Amino acid sequence: MQKGRQKNSIGYVWSRIFLLPLLMLLLLLFACAEEAPPVRELITVELPEGSTKLYYLNEERTKVISENYEISRGTVEEQVAELLTELEAVLWTDAEKAVLTDKNPIYEYKIDSAGLLSLRFSSDYSASSLITEVLRRAAIVKTLCQLDKVTAVEFFIGTQPLLTSSGKPVGVLTAEDFIDTTGENSEFYQEAKVSVYFANLEGDALLESNLKITYDGSLSTERLILQQLMDGPIMDDRQAVIPEGTVLNKVTIRDGICYVDFNEKFMEKRKEISAEAAIYSVVNSLTELSNVYRVQFLINGSTRKTYYNLDFSSTFERNLEIVEGEQ
Repeated sequence: MQKGRQKNSIGYVWSRIFLLPLLMLLLLLFACAEEAPPVRELITVELPEGSTKLYYLNEERTKVISENYEISRGTVEEQVAELLTELEAVLWTDAEKAVLTDKNPIYEYKIDSAGLLSLRFSSDYSASSLITEVLRRAAIVKTLCQLDKVTAVEFFIGTQPLLTSSGKPVGVLTAEDFIDTTGENSEFYQEAKVSVYFANLEGDALLESNLKITYDGSLSTERLILQQLMDGPIMDDRQAVIPEGTVLNKVTIRDGICYVDFNEKFMEKRKEISAEAAIYSVVNSLTELSNVYRVQFLINGSTRKTYYNLDFSSTFERNLEIVEGEQ
C-alpha cells in the first residue's frame, strides 16, 4: 500500500516537472502578445461623399499619401488659398523652407474663368531632388483639382514655366495625369518621356529611341534611363549595349557630372557591339537630362584606365557623330 502511494507521489512530481516549463512558456507567450505594438491604421483612398483629401509626402519622401480634410465653405479663391496654406505646411521641410529666398514656396496664384489655376513658386522650388519635386507636384495637383471650379494646374518658377528634366515645359496638369492606386498607401505612378540610345544592327552606331515609361515614382530619372538600357530595346531594328548580368551599384549627379557605378560585368563588352557604341549609348542617354553634361564611369566604386581602345579614366561628353541620322 505504501509502495503504491510512493509510485503515485513520484508520478505527481514528474508531472509537475513537465508541466511547469509548459506553463512558463504559455505565460511568456501571453506577455509577449500584450507587449506587441498596435497595428497602425492604413490610409485608404475611399472617401465619404463630399469629402476632400489633403495629399502630402511620406516621411521617407518616396511616395504620396493622403488624409481626409474638411475644407471651409467659401469662394473658389478662398478655398484655393486655404489648401495652399495647408500644402505649404506639409510639403516642405523646415530645412527646405530655411533656404527659400521668398517668404513662401508658393507666393502667388491666379485662376481663370476656365478653371486653370496658375501657381508661381519661389526660384528655389526645384532645389530638392527630382523625385521629391515630381511627387510634390502630384500632391499639389491632386489636392487642388478636387475643387469643382479647378480643372487643371500649371506651374511657374517666377515668370518662367516649370521645366522637366529634359528642359521642356511641364505644361498643364490634371489629376488624371497621376495614376491613382489603392492599397496600404496611395501611390502615384508617373509617366516619363525619355530618349535613350541603343546600337544599330551592325553594332557600330547608335539609334535614338523616344520612350514613354510609366513608373511608381521611386526611381530617379537617371536610374530610370539606365534601367531601360539594361532592359534592352523594344524595337527589332536595334540592339542592347549593356552586357547581361550587369548591375547598377549606384548613380549620382554632382556639378553636372553623372557618376555611374556598374559591377565588373559591364567590362565584358558584347561581341557584336563596338566599344564606342557601348560607352556613348550610356553617355548620350544620360546627357539628354538638362542637369548632366558629362558622365564618369566607375566599376565597383573605382575608375579603370581603359575600356578596350578607349581612355576610361576621365569623363565623357555627348557624342552625336556616332548617332545615325545626326549631322
